[in-house]
Amino acid sequence: MVLNLIFKNSVYGVINIESVNIRMRVIDYVLLGIIQGITEWLPISSSGQSMIVMLRFFNLKPEAALSIAFLMHTGTLFAVILRFRKDIYNILKFVIKFKEDNLTLFLFVSTLSSGVVGIFVYMLLRGVFLIKYGDFITLLIGFCLLLTGILLYSSKTKFGKKGILDMKIHEMIIAGIAQGFSVLPGISRSGTTIATLLFIGMNQEDALRLSFLMSIPAVIGVISVSLITENLSTLNFNPVFLLIGITAAFISGYITIDFLLRISKRIRFDIFCMIFGLLTIVLGLFNYL
Repeated sequence: MVLNLIFKNSVYGVINIESVNIRMRVIDYVLLGIIQGITEWLPISSSGQSMIVMLRFFNLKPEAALSIAFLMHTGTLFAVILRFRKDIYNILKFVIKFKEDNLTLFLFVSTLSSGVVGIFVYMLLRGVFLIKYGDFITLLIGFCLLLTGILLYSSKTKFGKKGILDMKIHEMIIAGIAQGFSVLPGISRSGTTIATLLFIGMNQEDALRLSFLMSIPAVIGVISVSLITENLSTLNFNPVFLLIGITAAFISGYITIDFLLRISKRIRFDIFCMIFGLLTIVLGLFNYL
């Protein structure tokens, strides 16, 4: 206010104030990118964490926050492709040459079932919940985080000896359906898919590998659906700033992959999700008391 009074008749003052506003918006997107880059590799729902920040601190509308949260995955998608480019190349060689028929079948079946469930949940979320119950999105995120924590806790010792070649069609469908529900903000894609694969008796190494492989077509699908179904110009965010945020997600995601994967073995993410979910629910309820 003081600056406006001092410089309201000054061209320099107008330019200076506008540049501060622009800089703050850029900082907001950079922060969101860093949150996405760090939390994407952890089973705590990167979309949920990003949406909480956007709703609580940036005062964005739920529909805009959801779209930005999904689009931020573009940065971490490129980061994971670059980081694991050799692994992806080798996997694609196996898939193309059909040397692992069950792996090819798994990727096809799980992606298809994920797409069917994910699109339905996405449309229901945007078309019904955000329009009629948008004020309760914080509570939804809290309950989903709590559910993710319970699922992670329940799967701690639930693993077997099954490998990729031992998977049945119905197990592939179950894994895909579980991933489809991760469209809900607060439901961790990695946590849900790994827990589900462990529940059906997969060994830990193959569960991690399959969860990673499933993420690539899933993230591409979510980004594509968001771009196709949304009129981004009506959501009041600048595409240049969004690109800056995606770049921040790419850089922070690539830098932190190895570190966070090592740290993840020492942290109880099930407890984190349950505590953070309860806190989010309490904060959400506080707004309506």
